[in-house]
Amino acid sequence: MSSEPADPTDRQRSRDHSEVNSAAARLVYMYLERVPAAYTDEISRDLQLSEQVLTPVLDALAERGVVRERESLYVLSNEETS
Repeated sequence: MSSEPADPTDRQRSRDHSEVNSAAARLVYMYLERVPAAYTDEISRDLQLSEQVLTPVLDALAERGVVRERESLYVLSNEETS
C-alpha cells in the first residue's frame, strides 16, 4: 500500500509541507491550510507566536514560494484570494 496521497492536491500539499523545515514554519503552514487567508496579527495571536518570530518565518515561506502576501494578508501559494 502506497503512502502517497491519492488526491493530486493532497500530494502537492504534502510536498509543500515537506519543504517547510522549522517547527514554526510547519505550524504556520498547517494554520494556513485551515484558514484560507490571515493577517500577520491574526496568525501571531492564534498561534501564540510573537511577531518577532513570525515575521522571518513568513518571509522565508514567501521567499520559497510556499505562501503569498498581499497587503499583509497571507495565503498558501496554491490557494486563491478573493
